[in-house]
Amino acid sequence: MLNMPNDNQSSDEGEGEDEMNPYFISAALMAFILGIIHSYMGEKYLVSPILRSENLISALSGSVGLKKVALRVCWHFATIAMWGTATTLVFLSSLPLSHTSLVVARIISLTFAAYTILVFLTPGLRLIHLRRHLAWAAFLAIAVLSALAVLLVRTPQDA
Repeated sequence: MLNMPNDNQSSDEGEGEDEMNPYFISAALMAFILGIIHSYMGEKYLVSPILRSENLISALSGSVGLKKVALRVCWHFATIAMWGTATTLVFLSSLPLSHTSLVVARIISLTFAAYTILVFLTPGLRLIHLRRHLAWAAFLAIAVLSALAVLLVRTPQDA
């Protein structure tokens, strides 16, 4: 494992060192599963049907083959981002809370809160769609869990 500094924050020997932050772990698990679902469902119900439709693809200028590759790659970038977030959250869960880990957790929380807000601000997306497409709920849960991870867990300096 990487031997990284923890922003000069000391911890009491043996107190909580081996415990992983359950909020970060829960958020990480949710982000990882969301990435799998996003990749599979998106490929099955969105990307593949669009790629099979020559009318939709040919409506855009440029090489049809390049557009198909670009669409598939861009779709799966989101999956990789989810898995990167999950990995970051697992890493944060194993570290003592420090200024840096608090900032990273807040960035993750605010990013997923922004994803949630974006879903609700998307024009043409009606409430009926929100009941069928529950990614917004996962985004919100990851945002809340990431925030709770730093709000509810006491640091050694708090003791």
